Amino acid sequence: EGSLIGQYRLMHARGGVFPGRSLLRVAWHVYDAVQRHGALTLLDYGCGQGQQYDRYKVHEWWGVPRPALYDPAVARYAVRPRGSFDGVICSDVLEHVPHGELDGVLADCFGAARKFVFFSICCRAARKSLPNGMNCHVTIEKPEWWTRRLQEFKAVRGYEIALHTVFSP
Repeated sequence: EGSLIGQYRLMHARGGVFPGRSLLRVAWHVYDAVQRHGALTLLDYGCGQGQQYDRYKVHEWWGVPRPALYDPAVARYAVRPRGSFDGVICSDVLEHVPHGELDGVLADCFGAARKFVFFSICCRAARKSLPNGMNCHVTIEKPEWWTRRLQEFKAVRGYEIALHTVFSP
């Protein structure tokens, strides 16, 4: 498949990529957001293979039920759960989204959240490449760019939702 999402589907089909463990590095930030906002329902937007919940049970540490999972490149999570959630987690995802598709993804994340959105964004090239040879991180920007972009998006759209962001420069 030639599309970007098709490239990610191929990678997932081959196995061993994007298991969901990257969330573990920032799990305490999510825990803080969950506690601060009294969140009970969560959506992991771009969950990968979901090991963070199935194998590592990070949600149990957070004290919440297993989040709803969505990842358009993983067959079993390819349909976005309907409705809204107290919190939306989007960890190690935005850097995989082309510039021209960011608004749609941000609108979906913010629109699904009642209390908070949490973004963890890597700001450098990935160690992995897509099957077509492109670097997996297609949108590489500095933390200041992301902060400005997210704040502007939130303000322009009028979202009254808390924004939590962590960067790995």
